[in-house]
Amino acid sequence: MQLMYTHDHFDWTVVCGYYAMYHAVLAALYHIGLAASSHGCAVAAFRRFYIDRGHVPGEYAKFLKRAQQLKKRYAENLEEARRNRVTVQYEIEDLSNEDAEWILEEAKGFVLQIEVVLAG
Repeated sequence: MQLMYTHDHFDWTVVCGYYAMYHAVLAALYHIGLAASSHGCAVAAFRRFYIDRGHVPGEYAKFLKRAQQLKKRYAENLEEARRNRVTVQYEIEDLSNEDAEWILEEAKGFVLQIEVVLAG
């Protein structure tokens, strides 16, 4: 994620950040004996067993939701770029690093918080 950000690949920074958070959620669920087969299910279970029970701050639900939305938006941009490479290569708008900066910081904190909870 950091490497993508350093090289101004803000779209991939967002995608990597989301998946870092998502895999931390999967690890947390696995830690209590649960496996989720979809992103929505994983987030719902994480909310119930970790956020609602006070193991992690409630704001983490907001972080996950925003990360999901950003990932979806950027993934759609990447797919569109793949489909229309020539057009996009010459006409694509510059991506803002604002979203990338947000997820860079929040994904790190999110993953570290899950590590602390699982270690405890």
